[in-house]
Amino acid sequence: MKENKKIFHSLFLPLVVLGIIISTFGIFLFFLGQSIEYGEGFEIVGIRFVFAGIATMSLGFFAQYYRKIRNSLLVFIYFLKNINKNNNSYR
Repeated sequence: MKENKKIFHSLFLPLVVLGIIISTFGIFLFFLGQSIEYGEGFEIVGIRFVFAGIATMSLGFFAQYYRKIRNSLLVFIYFLKNINKNNNSYR
């Protein structure tokens, strides 16, 4: 039987793992800030780390599916141009 191996982009797995690590550290900082008396700074930094981790994971998924995203955007732009031409021809 032939095996179907998923081929990943070279940046996909490192960026996803790094995003998970950054988000986990951000969640830890957020809860640390809630547990101490003057921890508002930790909460703010924790939230920023969580958003940075999500952005890093999104960048990894974008690197993985770049061709599909680009092709669908090209098809969308093609349809927009044709709709514009069709609307102008009726005037």
